[in-house]
Amino acid sequence: AFIRTEPLPPTNSVFDVEDSELDSIWERMETYSQPEKIWEVRLPTIPSILFGAGVFQMLGERARGLNIKKALVVSGPTTKRLGRPDEIQGMLEMNGIASAVFSEVESDPPVENIEKAAQFYKEQGCDGIITVGGGSAMDAAKAIAVRASQPGILTEYENMVGGRAKIKPPVPPIICIPTTSGTGSETNQFAIITDKQRNVKFTIMSDLMIPKLAVIDPVLCKTMPPTVTAGTGADALAHCVEGYVGMAAAYHPYYEALALYGVKLIGGSLRAAYNNGEDIDARTDMCMAAAFGGIAFTKGLGLGHAIGHVVGTYYHIPHGKACALG
Repeated sequence: AFIRTEPLPPTNSVFDVEDSELDSIWERMETYSQPEKIWEVRLPTIPSILFGAGVFQMLGERARGLNIKKALVVSGPTTKRLGRPDEIQGMLEMNGIASAVFSEVESDPPVENIEKAAQFYKEQGCDGIITVGGGSAMDAAKAIAVRASQPGILTEYENMVGGRAKIKPPVPPIICIPTTSGTGSETNQFAIITDKQRNVKFTIMSDLMIPKLAVIDPVLCKTMPPTVTAGTGADALAHCVEGYVGMAAAYHPYYEALALYGVKLIGGSLRAAYNNGEDIDARTDMCMAAAFGGIAFTKGLGLGHAIGHVVGTYYHIPHGKACALG
């Protein structure tokens, strides 16, 4: 038989293939025919979106509208040093909302990082999550929401092993506040998490993980240095291009329209944002393009992202740069 000696975490199951199945595998591959598909066009659920220069200041009122009593504010160390979590706590306090801060999100957040944050969420008695930062912070927030509300271990909810169907309500409400313009995670149901045991990235996804609110303020992106502007811009471009040609849905003008216009915005504004981080018009275009890309790639991603995830996992380079290489 084939491979009977490699138990895989977390369940230590052995994925073996019987000799009888191996004997006929090539014959069955040669005679296999793709069944005819019925293509169903579905329009995605997207968050409520606040978009524009200055909308960040409306956060407290909108969080109160979601009936959040105590929020976990999630960020990485750099965003914490810039003072964004402190600003959020101030706005929440003015609206009668208590808060606690977890500012230890790592790049390409690993399972252990999520476990620590979810435990902190429970200890603090939080009932909602507000995340500020780039893609790692937003993906972490979604994974924290799952881990804090679902039984078992986080890897059980990996999409490739049927985890999507295991995520049940209620899941804490999530508010996403991007400070980069690349990932588009603020507009969709996906989170990418690193499993150090297997040295892979895996996806968690569920409509229950879609943020209740995305606060997209291009002013917050002005702090990005040129290298980060370029890398995140490459990620947004990859989402739009791969989303346009993706075949998860062969016919979907909605996604294709967003993807095409996202490419147009990036083509007109990425260089300007790179050359002058204070150019608010360019920053606005890039934020919109990132949001469009985050929705559009639901239509499917391609080889570029497949390569990018592997390169990023093994060499720990920024995701946008990895996708550019892919």
